[in-house]
Amino acid sequence: MNVILISPRRGPLEPAAPDHGRKSRRTRYPSGLHSIAANLEAHGHDVAVVDLEIEDRQLPAILAGARPDVVGITAATANRFQAIAVAREVRAAVPDTVIVAGGPHFTFTAEDTLTHVPAIDVVARGEGEVTMLELLQSLAAGSPRADVAGISYVSGGTVVHNADRTPIQDLDQLPPLNWERIPWARYDYRFMNMPCVSLQTGRGCPINCSFCSTTRMWGKHLRWRDPVRVVDDIAHLLERYPFEAVFFDDDTFTLNRRHLLGICAEIERRGLKFNWICQSRVDTVNRDILATMKRAGCCYVYFGVETGSEKMLASIHKRITGAQVLETVRDCRAVGLLSHALFMYSLPDETDEDRRQTFAFMEELIAAGLDSFSANPTIIYPGTEVEATARARGVLPADFSWSEPFSNPPHPAVPVELLNTPLYTETLALDDLLALKEEVLAMRRPLQTALRAREAHAYQSVPRYLWGFTRVRSGEELRERVRRGQEMAAT
Repeated sequence: MNVILISPRRGPLEPAAPDHGRKSRRTRYPSGLHSIAANLEAHGHDVAVVDLEIEDRQLPAILAGARPDVVGITAATANRFQAIAVAREVRAAVPDTVIVAGGPHFTFTAEDTLTHVPAIDVVARGEGEVTMLELLQSLAAGSPRADVAGISYVSGGTVVHNADRTPIQDLDQLPPLNWERIPWARYDYRFMNMPCVSLQTGRGCPINCSFCSTTRMWGKHLRWRDPVRVVDDIAHLLERYPFEAVFFDDDTFTLNRRHLLGICAEIERRGLKFNWICQSRVDTVNRDILATMKRAGCCYVYFGVETGSEKMLASIHKRITGAQVLETVRDCRAVGLLSHALFMYSLPDETDEDRRQTFAFMEELIAAGLDSFSANPTIIYPGTEVEATARARGVLPADFSWSEPFSNPPHPAVPVELLNTPLYTETLALDDLLALKEEVLAMRRPLQTALRAREAHAYQSVPRYLWGFTRVRSGEELRERVRRGQEMAAT
């Protein structure tokens, strides 16, 4: 079958997203769609992946030339309205195509989506590789949709939810991504000003934090790719393209120690020299592990801390303590790793005293050697305990729909990227959020200045920068590399 997989623009529907035609964007490629595409192509289907964030062509022109049998659309909550607009545009352009919505947002809003967005025929819940393949096989054979696990659809005016699909147990059975199909020159994803590529090495999370849907999306059971295959991909990307850093896009890269150390050992065995970044939990590492990561090229680690209140850490099921966080930050500083702490405020049942403890803990971590941090109001995501609480307490109106128009009031406290995403603000007004935001910014400024200095001197690889000229494939890439050299020289 002829299939188009579409990643909508990343931002909210309003204000207007940037114009089409920009040569490159500081965004990552849609890895999930490329994984689905690889699996469908391995089974004989014709697949095109369209990323509207970097696409020059307008959608009707793309569709007119392809006449797809099936169109798949992914979305996160922040750009759900972009995805819905795409679905309606596809329906108008090719009325007979089957439109499938998937990804982390639609997985948990299937009933809402199919009730309010008739342009969408099917919602593929959870992992999409096998579900999409079986759906195409069902469509081609004319067999009932009831036979396909993991999908939701409308039948006889009623939304039907088939049984959940069992997660893919062996990720190495999935075909490798077709790296050559990705238009890398159109992406300008960077970390500390280094051209960077993201990779996912595993799925699953056993923690089930109250604000996060990852456990429900990927399952509690951890599943990992073979470290050798992971490093095969890294070696290929570093050899073929001018990347200088890798971002491991696992929610918690360090959850499985054997997997983590296996990747570190394979990187060292091959003598690969590059910087990498990951997301971690403070209860999964110690000084020895962090030192091993550092030797293998790790330069920066993100830690989900969320709050400085022990009461709130228990309330959100974080399963860590402030003492563990403090020890880990000190260990990072001792081995030479940059550390970043992620915080949130306005959590359910959070008091002024809890927030005071959080801000005091930020200062304690900075004194212990924390290199950077971020803190934002709590976002309500579908499929989370926070969403259930928000509905029960009226933070979300009784008639709230994820598919109907929604926008936070224009206010300096609300980042543009969260314009269409509901915030948990049970006891705080927007002016309160703004005061907290300004306090965060004041605390971050000295850290940002110091971090820029370290970035300029510690992680700019002049040899790798020069080597990158051997991989330049276009005038656009050449101009970008020269611009980066000028930035390096200036620092």
